[in-house]
Amino acid sequence: MMKGVHIEANHCLDGVLLNHDAIWLGARNTDMTEVDKIQGLITNILVGKVYLEVPSPTTDLMKAGLLDSITLVELIVGIEEQFGIQVPLEEIEIEHFRSVEAIADFVSSYLARESGKQV
Repeated sequence: MMKGVHIEANHCLDGVLLNHDAIWLGARNTDMTEVDKIQGLITNILVGKVYLEVPSPTTDLMKAGLLDSITLVELIVGIEEQFGIQVPLEEIEIEHFRSVEAIADFVSSYLARESGKQV
């Protein structure tokens, strides 16, 4: 049996769902991986909520001067709203938020860990 991660989403923008429509990541074989889908959602948060254009998923947001303390808080709030999670303060490490790729990895592992707790 394939396991998946349930994400709530609202709108669809270029094939990426945003808040309130349910999607399952990892439950189907598709061209996009779970992390790719999460990267798309993170990019949408950065563009739509934080108003940042990120050149690539591997761009270092700190070195590029795109992410400061205010935008980091806005990003975390956007992630919590998008994925229906609450990131504990002790889990907020700057390395988790250096790039879209790192953020997606963090969110993916957080969701996997949380889904493992649910029975």
